[in-house]
Amino acid sequence: MKFTRNFLPLALSSLFMAGQASAVSLLFDFGTGGGALSADQRTNSPGHATGAVPSTEVSWNTVGSADIAAGPTSGLTYGDGTAATNIALNLAVETAIGSNILDYAATNNINSGSLTGSAVNLGAVYGSATSSTPAKDGIFRGGTTSNSDNAAVGFRLDGLAAGTYTLYFTGRNTNSDSVRPVGFYTAVGASSDTFNFLDLSLTTLANSSISNNGGNPTFVAGNNYNSTTFTIAEGQSLFFAAEGTTSTERRGFINSVEIALVPEPSAIVLSLGGVMLALRRRR
Repeated sequence: MKFTRNFLPLALSSLFMAGQASAVSLLFDFGTGGGALSADQRTNSPGHATGAVPSTEVSWNTVGSADIAAGPTSGLTYGDGTAATNIALNLAVETAIGSNILDYAATNNINSGSLTGSAVNLGAVYGSATSSTPAKDGIFRGGTTSNSDNAAVGFRLDGLAAGTYTLYFTGRNTNSDSVRPVGFYTAVGASSDTFNFLDLSLTTLANSSISNNGGNPTFVAGNNYNSTTFTIAEGQSLFFAAEGTTSTERRGFINSVEIALVPEPSAIVLSLGGVMLALRRRR
Protein backbone atom coordinates (compact mmCIF):
# COMPACT_ATOMS: atom_id res chain seq x y z
CA MET A 1 0.00 0.00 0.00
CA LYS A 2 1.29 3.44 -0.90
CA PHE A 3 1.69 6.11 1.76
CA THR A 4 -0.34 9.24 1.49
CA ARG A 5 1.77 12.35 1.00
CA ASN A 6 1.13 13.66 4.49
CA PHE A 7 1.46 10.41 6.43
CA LEU A 8 5.17 10.57 7.33
CA PRO A 9 5.07 14.21 8.52
CA LEU A 10 2.01 13.37 10.59
CA ALA A 11 3.76 10.35 12.08
CA LEU A 12 6.83 12.38 13.00
CA SER A 13 4.59 15.08 14.44
CA SER A 14 2.88 12.42 16.56
CA LEU A 15 6.29 11.29 17.82
CA PHE A 16 7.16 14.86 18.81
CA MET A 17 3.81 15.41 20.48
CA ALA A 18 4.10 12.11 22.35
CA GLY A 19 7.32 13.35 23.90
CA GLN A 20 5.75 16.70 24.70
CA ALA A 21 2.64 15.13 26.20
CA SER A 22 4.76 13.41 28.84
CA ALA A 23 6.34 16.69 29.96
CA VAL A 24 5.73 17.98 33.47
CA SER A 25 6.59 21.57 34.38
CA LEU A 26 6.82 23.86 37.38
CA LEU A 27 6.32 27.55 36.60
CA PHE A 28 7.28 30.31 39.05
CA ASP A 29 6.45 33.99 38.50
CA PHE A 30 8.57 35.89 41.04
CA GLY A 31 7.49 39.29 42.33
CA THR A 32 4.08 40.81 43.02
CA GLY A 33 4.37 44.14 41.23
CA GLY A 34 3.54 43.12 37.66
CA GLY A 35 -0.14 42.30 38.02
CA ALA A 36 -2.13 39.23 37.03
CA LEU A 37 -1.31 37.31 33.86
CA SER A 38 -3.85 37.18 31.04
CA ALA A 39 -4.45 33.96 29.10
CA ASP A 40 -2.03 34.85 26.27
CA GLN A 41 0.65 36.16 28.65
CA ARG A 42 0.83 32.81 30.47
CA THR A 43 2.59 31.29 27.46
CA ASN A 44 4.87 34.30 27.00
CA SER A 45 8.00 32.71 28.43
CA PRO A 46 11.24 31.18 27.17
CA GLY A 47 10.12 27.70 28.20
CA HIS A 48 6.97 27.96 26.11
CA ALA A 49 8.78 29.71 23.24
CA THR A 50 11.35 26.91 22.94
CA GLY A 51 8.69 24.19 23.19
CA ALA A 52 10.09 22.69 26.39
CA VAL A 53 6.90 23.67 28.23
CA PRO A 54 3.73 22.62 26.38
CA SER A 55 1.29 25.38 25.51
CA THR A 56 -1.34 23.60 27.60
CA GLU A 57 0.72 24.04 30.79
CA VAL A 58 -0.05 27.60 31.90
CA SER A 59 -0.54 27.40 35.68
CA TRP A 60 2.01 29.82 37.20
CA ASN A 61 2.90 30.02 40.88
CA THR A 62 3.33 33.57 42.19
CA VAL A 63 6.27 33.97 44.58
CA GLY A 64 6.60 37.06 46.76
CA SER A 65 8.94 37.51 49.68
CA ALA A 66 7.82 34.50 51.75
CA ASP A 67 8.77 30.83 51.74
CA ILE A 68 6.21 28.32 50.45
CA ALA A 69 6.02 25.09 52.45
CA ALA A 70 5.01 21.75 50.98
CA GLY A 71 1.59 20.35 51.78
CA PRO A 72 -2.08 20.39 50.80
CA THR A 73 -2.50 24.05 51.75
CA SER A 74 0.57 25.36 49.90
CA GLY A 75 -1.42 26.25 46.80
CA LEU A 76 1.46 25.28 44.52
CA THR A 77 0.55 23.66 41.22
CA TYR A 78 2.30 22.02 38.32
CA GLY A 79 1.99 23.64 34.92
CA ASP A 80 -1.05 21.53 34.06
CA GLY A 81 -2.91 22.80 37.13
CA THR A 82 -2.59 19.69 39.29
CA ALA A 83 -1.58 20.18 42.93
CA ALA A 84 2.16 20.19 43.69
CA THR A 85 1.76 19.32 47.36
CA ASN A 86 5.22 17.73 47.53
CA ILE A 87 7.08 20.88 46.46
CA ALA A 88 8.57 23.41 48.88
CA LEU A 89 10.29 26.69 47.96
CA ASN A 90 12.64 28.40 50.42
CA LEU A 91 13.95 31.89 49.67
CA ALA A 92 17.28 33.28 50.87
CA VAL A 93 19.73 36.15 50.57
CA GLU A 94 23.33 36.65 51.58
CA THR A 95 23.28 37.65 55.23
CA ALA A 96 26.77 39.02 54.66
CA ILE A 97 26.86 40.83 51.31
CA GLY A 98 29.71 39.58 49.15
CA SER A 99 30.07 36.27 51.03
CA ASN A 100 28.67 34.19 48.14
CA ILE A 101 26.69 32.18 50.68
CA LEU A 102 22.88 32.12 50.81
CA ASP A 103 21.34 31.42 54.22
CA TYR A 104 17.89 29.81 54.11
CA ALA A 105 17.49 29.74 57.88
CA ALA A 106 18.04 33.49 58.37
CA THR A 107 15.35 36.16 58.10
CA ASN A 108 14.82 37.08 54.45
CA ASN A 109 15.68 40.60 53.30
CA ILE A 110 13.87 40.19 49.99
CA ASN A 111 12.13 43.00 48.12
CA SER A 112 9.02 42.00 46.19
CA GLY A 113 6.42 44.35 44.79
CA SER A 114 8.63 47.39 44.22
CA LEU A 115 9.90 45.93 40.93
CA THR A 116 7.02 46.74 38.57
CA GLY A 117 8.70 46.78 35.17
CA SER A 118 7.86 50.45 34.76
CA ALA A 119 10.88 51.27 32.58
CA VAL A 120 11.41 48.20 30.41
CA ASN A 121 8.56 47.81 27.91
CA LEU A 122 10.06 45.76 25.10
CA GLY A 123 6.90 44.58 23.43
CA ALA A 124 5.45 41.28 24.61
CA VAL A 125 8.61 40.07 26.34
CA TYR A 126 8.21 42.26 29.41
CA GLY A 127 4.78 43.78 28.83
CA SER A 128 3.59 47.36 28.64
CA ALA A 129 2.70 49.78 31.41
CA THR A 130 -0.77 48.22 31.61
CA SER A 131 0.07 44.55 31.04
CA SER A 132 2.18 41.90 32.72
CA THR A 133 4.35 38.92 31.83
CA PRO A 134 6.23 36.44 34.03
CA ALA A 135 9.48 38.34 33.33
CA LYS A 136 8.15 41.82 34.12
CA ASP A 137 8.61 41.87 37.88
CA GLY A 138 10.73 39.88 40.30
CA ILE A 139 12.47 39.64 43.66
CA PHE A 140 15.84 41.02 44.70
CA ARG A 141 18.13 41.53 47.66
CA GLY A 142 17.12 44.80 49.29
CA GLY A 143 19.26 47.58 50.68
CA THR A 144 22.40 47.08 48.59
CA THR A 145 22.51 49.90 46.06
CA SER A 146 25.20 51.79 47.98
CA ASN A 147 27.22 48.73 48.92
CA SER A 148 30.55 48.09 47.22
CA ASP A 149 29.95 44.32 46.93
CA ASN A 150 27.54 42.45 44.69
CA ALA A 151 24.58 40.90 46.50
CA ALA A 152 22.71 37.66 45.84
CA VAL A 153 19.18 36.36 46.18
CA GLY A 154 18.04 32.79 45.58
CA PHE A 155 15.95 29.80 46.49
CA ARG A 156 16.10 26.13 47.41
CA LEU A 157 13.51 23.87 45.81
CA ASP A 158 12.65 20.62 47.61
CA GLY A 159 10.44 17.73 46.52
CA LEU A 160 11.26 17.34 42.84
CA ALA A 161 10.87 13.80 41.57
CA ALA A 162 14.05 12.10 40.42
CA GLY A 163 14.86 12.83 36.79
CA THR A 164 16.53 15.17 34.35
CA TYR A 165 15.13 18.67 33.97
CA THR A 166 15.81 21.83 31.99
CA LEU A 167 15.59 25.07 33.95
CA TYR A 168 14.71 28.29 32.10
CA PHE A 169 15.17 31.59 33.93
CA THR A 170 14.94 35.36 33.52
CA GLY A 171 16.30 38.02 35.84
CA ARG A 172 16.91 41.74 35.50
CA ASN A 173 16.03 45.12 36.98
CA THR A 174 13.04 45.99 34.79
CA ASN A 175 12.67 49.36 36.50
CA SER A 176 15.67 50.55 34.47
CA ASP A 177 16.24 50.80 30.72
CA SER A 178 20.03 50.59 31.05
CA VAL A 179 22.07 47.41 30.48
CA ARG A 180 22.19 45.60 33.82
CA PRO A 181 23.79 42.13 33.64
CA VAL A 182 22.99 39.52 36.30
CA GLY A 183 24.86 36.29 37.06
CA PHE A 184 23.23 32.97 37.99
CA TYR A 185 24.38 29.79 39.74
CA THR A 186 22.70 26.38 40.09
CA ALA A 187 23.54 23.21 41.98
CA VAL A 188 21.91 19.95 43.09
CA GLY A 189 22.59 18.16 46.35
CA ALA A 190 21.46 17.24 49.83
CA SER A 191 19.17 19.75 51.48
CA SER A 192 21.05 22.39 53.47
CA ASP A 193 20.39 25.69 55.23
CA THR A 194 23.21 27.32 53.24
CA PHE A 195 24.32 27.47 49.61
CA ASN A 196 27.93 28.40 48.86
CA PHE A 197 28.22 29.27 45.18
CA LEU A 198 31.71 30.80 45.29
CA ASP A 199 33.37 28.09 43.20
CA LEU A 200 30.46 27.32 40.86
CA SER A 201 30.32 28.17 37.17
CA LEU A 202 28.61 31.46 36.37
CA THR A 203 25.86 31.91 33.77
CA THR A 204 25.32 35.56 32.83
CA LEU A 205 22.36 37.33 31.28
CA ALA A 206 23.53 40.37 29.33
CA ASN A 207 20.09 42.04 29.69
CA SER A 208 20.84 44.50 26.90
CA SER A 209 18.18 46.16 24.79
CA ILE A 210 16.38 43.97 22.24
CA SER A 211 13.82 44.68 19.58
CA ASN A 212 10.18 44.18 20.53
CA ASN A 213 9.75 42.41 17.17
CA GLY A 214 6.50 44.20 16.42
CA GLY A 215 5.08 43.30 19.82
CA ASN A 216 5.77 39.58 19.51
CA PRO A 217 7.83 37.70 22.11
CA THR A 218 11.54 37.72 21.34
CA PHE A 219 13.68 35.54 23.58
CA VAL A 220 17.44 35.54 23.05
CA ALA A 221 19.46 32.98 25.01
CA GLY A 222 22.17 34.67 27.05
CA ASN A 223 20.51 38.05 26.73
CA ASN A 224 17.04 38.09 28.31
CA TYR A 225 16.89 34.42 29.34
CA ASN A 226 19.06 31.36 29.74
CA SER A 227 18.72 27.69 30.58
CA THR A 228 20.59 24.83 32.22
CA THR A 229 19.95 21.09 32.42
CA PHE A 230 20.36 19.17 35.66
CA THR A 231 19.75 15.65 36.97
CA ILE A 232 18.36 15.22 40.47
CA ALA A 233 17.95 12.13 42.65
CA GLU A 234 15.07 11.40 45.01
CA GLY A 235 15.40 13.53 48.14
CA GLN A 236 17.89 16.00 46.71
CA SER A 237 17.33 19.76 46.47
CA LEU A 238 17.81 22.26 43.67
CA PHE A 239 19.75 25.41 44.64
CA PHE A 240 19.57 28.63 42.62
CA ALA A 241 21.23 32.02 43.10
CA ALA A 242 21.21 35.34 41.23
CA GLU A 243 23.90 37.94 41.86
CA GLY A 244 24.73 41.41 40.61
CA THR A 245 27.80 41.45 38.40
CA THR A 246 28.89 45.10 37.97
CA SER A 247 28.71 48.48 39.60
CA THR A 248 25.76 49.18 37.27
CA GLU A 249 23.71 46.51 39.04
CA ARG A 250 25.01 45.05 42.30
CA ARG A 251 21.73 43.33 43.16
CA GLY A 252 20.64 39.89 42.01
CA PHE A 253 17.17 39.59 40.43
CA ILE A 254 14.94 36.56 39.82
CA ASN A 255 11.94 37.28 37.59
CA SER A 256 10.75 33.89 36.34
CA VAL A 257 11.80 30.26 36.57
CA GLU A 258 10.46 27.29 34.58
CA ILE A 259 11.43 23.71 35.32
CA ALA A 260 10.57 21.22 32.56
CA LEU A 261 11.07 17.47 32.82
CA VAL A 262 13.18 16.03 30.00
CA PRO A 263 11.45 12.90 28.58
CA GLU A 264 13.39 9.71 29.22
CA PRO A 265 14.97 8.02 26.18
CA SER A 266 12.81 4.94 26.83
CA ALA A 267 9.69 7.04 26.36
CA ILE A 268 11.04 8.39 23.07
CA VAL A 269 11.93 4.86 21.90
CA LEU A 270 8.44 3.66 22.84
CA SER A 271 6.89 6.50 20.85
CA LEU A 272 9.16 5.73 17.90
CA GLY A 273 8.09 2.11 18.10
CA GLY A 274 4.48 3.21 17.81
CA VAL A 275 5.30 5.22 14.70
CA MET A 276 7.15 2.28 13.10
CA LEU A 277 4.22 -0.03 13.89
CA ALA A 278 1.88 2.42 12.21
CA LEU A 279 4.15 2.50 9.16
CA ARG A 280 4.13 -1.31 8.94
CA ARG A 281 0.36 -1.38 9.19
CA ARG A 282 0.14 1.17 6.38
CA ARG A 283 2.12 -1.22 4.19
